[in-house]
Amino acid sequence: MKRKIFTRALLLILTLIISSLAFLPIFAIDAPDKEDFNGAKAVYMYNVTHGHVVFDYNSKIKLNTSTSAKIIMGMLLCDALKDKLNDKITITSEMLDGVTGSCMKPNLTVGEIISIDALLYGAICGSYNDAASALAHVAFGDKSELVAQMNKKAAELGAADTHYTNILGYPDNSEMLTTANDVFKIALVAYKNELYMKYSSAEKYTCDQTNKSEKRYIYNRNSLINPNSNSGYYNPSCIGMNAGYSGDDGLWSVVTTIKDEDVEYITVILGGRESDDETKIYAYEIANMLADYVCDEYNYVTVYKQGQEVGMTTVGLTALNTDNAPYLAASDLRVYVPYSVDPKNDIEYKVQYINDEINAPIEAGTKIGVVQAIYNGKVIGEVDLVLKESYEKNGVMAFIQTLYEYTRSRAFIFAIVFFPVSFVCTLVFIKLRSHNFDRRLRR
Repeated sequence: MKRKIFTRALLLILTLIISSLAFLPIFAIDAPDKEDFNGAKAVYMYNVTHGHVVFDYNSKIKLNTSTSAKIIMGMLLCDALKDKLNDKITITSEMLDGVTGSCMKPNLTVGEIISIDALLYGAICGSYNDAASALAHVAFGDKSELVAQMNKKAAELGAADTHYTNILGYPDNSEMLTTANDVFKIALVAYKNELYMKYSSAEKYTCDQTNKSEKRYIYNRNSLINPNSNSGYYNPSCIGMNAGYSGDDGLWSVVTTIKDEDVEYITVILGGRESDDETKIYAYEIANMLADYVCDEYNYVTVYKQGQEVGMTTVGLTALNTDNAPYLAASDLRVYVPYSVDPKNDIEYKVQYINDEINAPIEAGTKIGVVQAIYNGKVIGEVDLVLKESYEKNGVMAFIQTLYEYTRSRAFIFAIVFFPVSFVCTLVFIKLRSHNFDRRLRR
């Protein structure tokens, strides 16, 4: 008996606890700010799908390019060599002259015969400097010409504050500068380059045996992309593009695409630093923080479904001069907003008609305008509006409308002015003719 009483009491307590959880407030993740950027010099995040800036911290200040330079380098190499991927080249001493830093494992050697495709994986996926140097000679004759083409391309893309002095991003010159905003402009074009994204998004690649080396295994050096890096920074929402460190002057740069459902962002972090004990790379942590924020805090909301009535309008030239003609959404209107947004109260809906007047005859399904969803002053989506019903033209109403329109025309105004004048002139003319006739009779 005591056990039953105890069990019932325990169940009652558990029920009360579980019920109370339903009334606990749900807290949204706070939007990151500069205090969360752990000393990074610039951060820029852009919603590519919907075309608006998500975060902008120091995006216009000039900084060392760091390895972000390899994005435009890789893109130019892809464009120049896209038709020669299966070709094989022989490595020369000129190709390897002056190469330092991270290289293929094992390093490329003079006389080695290797495919261009493998070298592109090495230069872009592995971020290996010897592969990049070799391809610069193949595609552009030498590294200096590739640097010139990088500067030319940057200028064409509107990256006015960017200048390169080498192909790898080393801060070997005070003029080796860019901005986070410029890097974004370049990354946006690279993001649309399928070949570049293929190489920069690959987790790994197996390079076939050559005459100088056994098989090479190339792993993506971007820890956001490579699940085998054991760094803890891997993020399946990230795609491409480049990450690396170029010394105490250039520090860390991380540039990546973040994908949440079918929404894509480009994130740029420049001047990122490491923790004092070198156990943390804050640029990666910032990238993941921003990815978590947009993935956890934003979602799609359907504010109008296809066929849903949106409002009423007036259709003229009908028997009743209809002023309650319903119009519908031609398709679903889905908007991408934070979870905290109330679609009814926080989003403004603005209807824009194609013409000032809608007159019969007009068929059901005819497009008459659009409805725009506006959030924080920006259009975040729109959908076509179509009439729900057909309307026939009434002959009497059409005649009245025609007559009304004529009374407002220039021809009618001219007639109103001309008729009295012509009438007076006619009377004067008749009077003169009559007077002259009387004079003749008197003679």
